[in-house]
Amino acid sequence: MKNTLMIWIACLFSFNLFAAVPHTLSNGGTVDAAQLNANFAANAKRWVYKNNGVYLGEMTLNGQFISDKGFFGAVSRSNADGIIGSKTSRYFSTTDCTGTPYNYSSYGPSVFLDYSGTTYYSLSSDTPVAFAFKSGSSSTGCFSHPTNTNQTYFSPVYVNDPAITGVPNYPLSGPITLVRE
Repeated sequence: MKNTLMIWIACLFSFNLFAAVPHTLSNGGTVDAAQLNANFAANAKRWVYKNNGVYLGEMTLNGQFISDKGFFGAVSRSNADGIIGSKTSRYFSTTDCTGTPYNYSSYGPSVFLDYSGTTYYSLSSDTPVAFAFKSGSSSTGCFSHPTNTNQTYFSPVYVNDPAITGVPNYPLSGPITLVRE
């Protein structure tokens, strides 16, 4: 555990997640309150993701962010167009991808992109439902799985509304950048 913590701290410093402080304090020296406050202020800035200069959310870990409305999202580093998160499937209790769409039970309110390029969101207040999905969306369209009997917990998902989630719909209006402010 100690080694993991040290590696994590080293990574934070190597990625310059902590700002350089304007004043160096010495043991036994006097500390001026203004200098100390300036040092704290230098590290009070946060890393945020922006899309075309517009705030998406504050960076958490591993390319994830939380929007100003409390929804988790992720920035995919593997796609040149900077989509929100990795493309994922929606699942259905029908065999033809109709009815209420579901996603695997999420860890909180989150936003994701499905294979069709539509942005969806889930709510943490929705009670996950256990069922054996019969179809789902994939990169090639709807896939049917009528014989599936393995029950999994799913949460209902909804077509994204930026007024609710604080996250724009795909395609985004420009590149995603990570800035310190």
